[in-house]
Amino acid sequence: MANTITGRVCKITSEQQITGKSGKTFTKRTLVLDASRYDQYTGEKKFDNYPSVEFSGELMKTLDSFKEGDMVVVSFDINGREVNDAQTGDVRYFNSIRGYRIERYGNSERTQAQSTDNDPQDSLHEQGDAEGQLPF
Repeated sequence: MANTITGRVCKITSEQQITGKSGKTFTKRTLVLDASRYDQYTGEKKFDNYPSVEFSGELMKTLDSFKEGDMVVVSFDINGREVNDAQTGDVRYFNSIRGYRIERYGNSERTQAQSTDNDPQDSLHEQGDAEGQLPF
């Protein structure tokens, strides 16, 4: 099962070049979502939630078709790293959220494609219609 989150686009950053410890550089863009939770009865905001999701490489181009205020569903991976602090000897852990897909919320094209590709009734009719018999 994929990790997904639904929310409203708050911000999409421009490209940022990051240089790692090894000297290699990579480019990323960050998407910030408003995925706040609301009370189901009153509609009042209950919990703030503004996760940021990084897109890198060719995936950065997918953000170009979205703007602030759009409702989206983002599929992502969570990556964790362990870092040993040489000065204190402490071990620290860092997480990053890396997006690999973004879609408009309620994307009807995707829903239609899934329903037409996976209709078992159609395949039964095709198999049975060949000779006018049931497929079993």
